[in-house]
Amino acid sequence: MARARTAARAPRPVVWGGAFCIEELCQKREELCRQIQQEEDEKQRLQSEVRQLTEKLARVNENLARKIASRNEFDRTIAETEAAYLKILESSQTLLSVLKREAGNLTKGTASEQKSSGAASFHCLGCQAAVAQLHQPQVTSPGRSPPGGGPGSVLTGYGENRPWPGSVPLPAP
Repeated sequence: MARARTAARAPRPVVWGGAFCIEELCQKREELCRQIQQEEDEKQRLQSEVRQLTEKLARVNENLARKIASRNEFDRTIAETEAAYLKILESSQTLLSVLKREAGNLTKGTASEQKSSGAASFHCLGCQAAVAQLHQPQVTSPGRSPPGGGPGSVLTGYGENRPWPGSVPLPAP
């Protein structure tokens, strides 16, 4: 029954100036169908591009997130390294001032000891001060020996007696 109504309601040809223009209507319909097909093709192309761009955007976002995390890790590592460097710098400055003070004390002590007992002297007071600071050795003068060592030897503090490398003992007065 519905079909009968639809068939009964089919469009009737339009008459212009007394002539049927069915052929012209068919041409307009064909043009409209061609335009519809073009727009559907364009729609498919755009949807495909949107899909590709969405996938590309997801990849870019993932890469960006990884790179930002790496940059943050670099920032953290750089900050930790700078802090450690500053601590090392501060410690080295403290050690240098202690070393200078001890070298001064040793120089004063060595000079007074040389005057009173004719003690041996070393070419490099900096080396002597470093050894004094780190190992607290007993440096002997010619003619005097520490237990287990000969004249001009150094007791390292670890039970070793050995000649001081590069030492030049002064002659006894």
